[in-house]
Amino acid sequence: MPYEITDTSEDLVRDQDTFFVEAQTQTDGSLECTLRTEIFRLTEIIKPCKQAYDCLRDEGFNISPETIILYGQSIGTVPTVDLATKHEVGAVILHSPLMSGLRVVFRNTKRTWFFDAFPSIDKVSKVKSPVLVIHGTDDEVIDFSHGIGIYERCPKAVEPLWVEVIVFIYTTPQI
Repeated sequence: MPYEITDTSEDLVRDQDTFFVEAQTQTDGSLECTLRTEIFRLTEIIKPCKQAYDCLRDEGFNISPETIILYGQSIGTVPTVDLATKHEVGAVILHSPLMSGLRVVFRNTKRTWFFDAFPSIDKVSKVKSPVLVIHGTDDEVIDFSHGIGIYERCPKAVEPLWVEVIVFIYTTPQI
């Protein structure tokens, strides 16, 4: 059965509720999608980053913002971009950034839907600091197009670092 996302309301606040689309391929080849609400909220991802920034700036360290470099990798680029839109820092490094959560799952998505919890593509243009984008050209988790899209929207982007080969080795820690 064909699946169509219909945009019904822009009034939902992304920081209050997080929506996900679960997609499953059926035996007949069709795609069955379910919109569901998650218990966690976007603010739960962003809050610790903001607390760390506030600690560096205000709570005894008194570090000037131009000496702070924000770094985020993969899903970690979401709170990094969010923080960088609210505070000017020395630089921002986005390693394998995602344009949005929905665009990772549905690669042909061209716009941000109201229920997309991670709309970095819409926020990154508000970053006033220099931004370095690093992305593997053969990344199988976050498609390379995400790195290009984020890079193209950065007003102060520096020359990107496109890496030809990325190999991730996941190991289980020995206890």
